[in-house]
Amino acid sequence: MTIRTIVLVVGLAGVGALVVQKLQQTSFNQANKVFVSKAHYADVKAALFVSGTVSYATQARLSAEVVAKVTDILVQEGEQVAAGQVLLQLDDTEINKEIEQAGFVVERAKIDERTARRQLDNKQLNYSRLQQLSAQRFVQKFELDQAKVELDLAAIAVDAAVNELRQRQTELSLSQSKAAKTSIRAPISGVVMSIPIKKGETAVASAHSISGSELLFLADPQSYQVEAFISEFDLARVALHQPVKVVLRSEPGLAMTGKIIKVGAVLQQNNEQQNLNGVQVLISFDNQAKQLIAGMNCDIEIFQSEQTATLSVPVSAIYSVQKKSDLRYVKGALTEHFVYVLVDETIEQRAVELGLADGERQEIRKGLQNNDRVVSGPAALLPELKTGSTLSALQRELVEI
Repeated sequence: MTIRTIVLVVGLAGVGALVVQKLQQTSFNQANKVFVSKAHYADVKAALFVSGTVSYATQARLSAEVVAKVTDILVQEGEQVAAGQVLLQLDDTEINKEIEQAGFVVERAKIDERTARRQLDNKQLNYSRLQQLSAQRFVQKFELDQAKVELDLAAIAVDAAVNELRQRQTELSLSQSKAAKTSIRAPISGVVMSIPIKKGETAVASAHSISGSELLFLADPQSYQVEAFISEFDLARVALHQPVKVVLRSEPGLAMTGKIIKVGAVLQQNNEQQNLNGVQVLISFDNQAKQLIAGMNCDIEIFQSEQTATLSVPVSAIYSVQKKSDLRYVKGALTEHFVYVLVDETIEQRAVELGLADGERQEIRKGLQNNDRVVSGPAALLPELKTGSTLSALQRELVEI
């Protein structure tokens, strides 16, 4: 077994769970038949198969920034709203009282500032007069020095009054900003998907698993995307703008195309497979289906490379067995791949070298020729086949596919 074959084994493994699912959906489970397919030239695209979830690219979960009761809900679920539109109103009675009180304090601070400035002007005038008298020796020096001290103190009092006024104006501005937050506005244009809170309930600051922490959920229904988790072992096979095919599990016959628009930059744990690390990728649609709903599960085929007009057989025709390596530098078991060729009425096992594979076809690089007839099912039959077996001994109906 060569190292090259090991690489091909890895390529086959990329077919993954989606291939198994497809095989289970075929008619190969019919116990009284044997299916035979001809090897022929076809286009084979190598792909990586992963699962994903439909989500919104443009969405917003709104929560309150103040603690207050909901006094009015101005929209309904399913309603189209515009960015900036008021969706929900919180009780602002207490906040308005705070604004009124802060306004009184600001007016008092303004009076204190004007008083301080008037006193400063008076001290300045007094100091100037004493300077003239001192020059004519009508007042003593200590009187002039005392007037200078009083002038400096008056200037300090003005600075303090100005700072006090600014502080009170800031408090008023904060109260007004707090009042503005009682009107919950739409940050984006979209559709109201859900309203978890009810009129009369108390809205609280955003926190997980606390009633009242989420007010509304908005989303743009035209911005569907797919979120998928790519294992770190497959990261080298994924790139931006790579074409993909998405199949909804609720609609297996409906395939949508798209491309990768974002590859995460942080290695994280997969919620479903905690033992694997990887990154999140986002996929946009080229042709968006009307029946998309956020949260839908889907199967994703990420195309990588393509072989045109290459000899291939159905994936289901490949029979693989593990064999312990006789090479000391290769640890573990190696996998050998076979197909069962039907020559007249006799079955012959042939070792094959695999190439690219997609969800349906497997490229055969060595071991077969064009139009060779290979047994492609049922899957449970392949382990029972041996070289030299005949169709008559199988007592099954031959079906050419």
